[in-house]
Amino acid sequence: MVSRYGQQPWRRRMRAWTAVLLCSGLAAVGCGSAQGATSMQAGKSDSSQVNLNWQVPYFRDTDEQGQPFSLSDLRGKVWMADFMFTNCTSVCPLTTAHMAKLQRRLRQAGVDAQLVSFTVDPSHDTPQRLRTYAAKYQADLTNWHFLTGYSSRSITRFARDGFKAVIESIPKSNQYTHSTEFYLVGPDGKVVHVYDGLHPNYAKIVAAVRSLET
Repeated sequence: MVSRYGQQPWRRRMRAWTAVLLCSGLAAVGCGSAQGATSMQAGKSDSSQVNLNWQVPYFRDTDEQGQPFSLSDLRGKVWMADFMFTNCTSVCPLTTAHMAKLQRRLRQAGVDAQLVSFTVDPSHDTPQRLRTYAAKYQADLTNWHFLTGYSSRSITRFARDGFKAVIESIPKSNQYTHSTEFYLVGPDGKVVHVYDGLHPNYAKIVAAVRSLET
């Protein structure tokens, strides 16, 4: 069936949903821009000219094994952080797949880094759900930690204070707007680079991680 506007309904819905995703991504990055970060252009993310050094607030959460995991476990280590949730129907499958590929690229390069994924839907994402989600992407859980065990209010504040990122629930749905960026954190617990998680430059990230190890 074709409407009087000459577009099939499914195409109109697809274009509308694409607009929502684009707006969501801009909203997530926009807060960071207001705090001094740059908007990350597709495939061209480069935070080298941005005044970062954002201190990650202390956290003590629960990992996918149901064990406590805190900022203290990352002290002196280089790590990459992102935000996701297991019920995500839009960007999370893509960013998580990219993080999984990044994990493999780091291993192949002999570069040691921890990966940390914070769920933005802690009331739903139990450790068991996070383990199932991680298995779907063949995540190596020896150095990739999926965290939950906090309140929605806490993760919203944590994302804002530590990563200049926005988390918002989408009304009348189980979906969320959140940052799609990857955050590189140095051994001192400060965010030093931000990368586009939808179009990551793996070689550039691996090189940046390696530089922090030396």
